[in-house]
Amino acid sequence: MSNPFIVSEFQEAVLDTVRRFTDEVVRPVAADLDRNQDPEKSFSWDIIEKADAAGIRTMTLSEEWGGIGADSVTTGMVVEELARGDIGVSVVMAQTLKIAAILQVALTKE
Repeated sequence: MSNPFIVSEFQEAVLDTVRRFTDEVVRPVAADLDRNQDPEKSFSWDIIEKADAAGIRTMTLSEEWGGIGADSVTTGMVVEELARGDIGVSVVMAQTLKIAAILQVALTKE
């Protein structure tokens, strides 16, 4: 199904990566994580580490800081795609992406 908001090959490539990540990493464990009543056992650091390895965690940063400079529309589509796999993962990554973007603008190198 085509997404009418995708306007570039860059966005399509990013979403393809996140779609695969969601299908291969998030969805297979989402139901098991949701079944845990203990909040600490319903969160997966493994997913976060794999998101980092896939470049998702830092995608809003400029290339200078290890990201790909994803814009707000692309970031929103990524968060939506992650939510298809698990809303909790999506929320964690949305906050991480937002904070990374803010810190890059607000802080100095020092």
